[in-house]
Amino acid sequence: MNTTKSVKLLLLAALCAGMGLSAESAGLPGSQSGENATRQERSPLAADRATRVEEITVYKVFMAYFAAGNGSAHVADVTYPLPLDNADRCLHGIKIEKGDAARAGVHTLPQEIIPDAHRFWLFAISSASEHQEQLFRVSGLLRLSEIAFDSRHQYAVLNYDFHCGVLCGRGATVVFRKAGPTWKRLRSCGEWIS
Repeated sequence: MNTTKSVKLLLLAALCAGMGLSAESAGLPGSQSGENATRQERSPLAADRATRVEEITVYKVFMAYFAAGNGSAHVADVTYPLPLDNADRCLHGIKIEKGDAARAGVHTLPQEIIPDAHRFWLFAISSASEHQEQLFRVSGLLRLSEIAFDSRHQYAVLNYDFHCGVLCGRGATVVFRKAGPTWKRLRSCGEWIS
């Protein structure tokens, strides 16, 4: 399923949940949004502490990069599986470790990834209201994927999509490189815009 369609299904399921309807009763096919997303494999960030700290750091670096070019946004509190199918160009020369886990799982994002609480708000997808779609048109909804690292943890890759209305949005795969103790954005690819 493409990203745009999955976000539309997510928004529809969230609206249904806000009105007390289940996604299934509203006829949404195979939806894993709203309450169903909570039933999907939601795990805390990576089990080992060092990787968890790195994941949080990479999400923070991404948020700083994103904030530099945007006014404000709601940030979905649940990640989505990392789509690596068309990321060959972005990953040239980088061998991803445990890519299957990043392509399958989801987890809840911690509040600490939010760089500016006046411009970005972590939004609990499962507690969507009927006014959610109007809200996202005003400030937008940013969704972040799982993060995958190379075996030496020198590179990290994630995907994002940002939707600010029916025909308003953008996204990309972003690669970060570790430079000493910090992470820096190396490149983006697979950019889309509508």
